Amino acid sequence: MKSSAQLAVIVGVAVVAGFGHWMVDGRPSGVPEKEFKESLELGELPPLREGEVRLEDLQGAEGDGVLWVDARRADRWKRDGLPGSISITSLSEEDLVTQLARHENELFGARMMVIYCDDLNCSLSHDLAERLRREFEGLVPSDVRVLQGGHVALRAAGMIKNSSPGP
Repeated sequence: MKSSAQLAVIVGVAVVAGFGHWMVDGRPSGVPEKEFKESLELGELPPLREGEVRLEDLQGAEGDGVLWVDARRADRWKRDGLPGSISITSLSEEDLVTQLARHENELFGARMMVIYCDDLNCSLSHDLAERLRREFEGLVPSDVRVLQGGHVALRAAGMIKNSSPGP
């Protein structure tokens, strides 16, 4: 009987920890890189949602006023963010005004902002893009997009290596 109680406590702790992780980091990644690459090769990616852009539509535009924004936690951006990107996230203890002020030079020269998080199912980038459009008009470029496939798409295209030191 004692082992049943211990098992129940362990399961309970695991459920609470998992739920806490989900609340802090958002929904877990749903599309592994291998599946994303296969979908890309077969042309079977889902239709673009409003405000999204595909990486293939941005090819060659890297130096053309495109500002890449990583919406994941800053420690993940530092570990394997897209080189040249900046970190702006709603998961930070700093408010968005402070984060934006830190990147005023990058924002000034940008004509388009492309936000990415983990993958097709990650909502962090969509939430951030909507908030930036709504609350910071005039401070951020008028063209704020979300990268379909996020970090998974960037890795699949070879723009991020698994061991990338980030920016």
